[in-house]
Amino acid sequence: MATDLTDFIACLPKVELHVHHVGSATPQTVARLAERHAGTTAVPADPALLAEYFTFTDFAHFIEVYLSVVDLIRDAEDVATLTYDIGAGLAAQSVRYAELTLTPYSSIVRGIPAEAYCEAVEDARLRADRDHGIKLRWCFDIPGEPTMTGADVTLEVALKQRPDGLVSFGLGS
Repeated sequence: MATDLTDFIACLPKVELHVHHVGSATPQTVARLAERHAGTTAVPADPALLAEYFTFTDFAHFIEVYLSVVDLIRDAEDVATLTYDIGAGLAAQSVRYAELTLTPYSSIVRGIPAEAYCEAVEDARLRADRDHGIKLRWCFDIPGEPTMTGADVTLEVALKQRPDGLVSFGLGS
């Protein structure tokens, strides 16, 4: 009986209202990105080594690993891959609507142009809807830092690029 109930619940349509973009990268996505950037990253592409890599020893190690995954997002193709894969993974769990917290500022300061970043997430949003029936929307995160630069850049991206999926803003830190 429990299996029937478990299966029933697993198949129910769901909504996710707080999903972190990079923090939701699956091991498969991380492995593909690591393979793409082989030789320039410490992140292993081998699934067995990746599982070991993601065995956190403490919070400082978690942050170190997280930032190494952030470093794999180097261009618009990486942004699109990550975003689409998140949508596909959520859809496989019967999620029909999700709001992803994106931090465009982090990608922009790393050299991805704002227009390319927004085109990548919007393309991935449309493909995920077409291929998996999931509606993705964006919460642009304003990073916490000592200056207003992150807030200014994030607001400028929202106003100039006007991505269709943008529904809210969040404050990091």
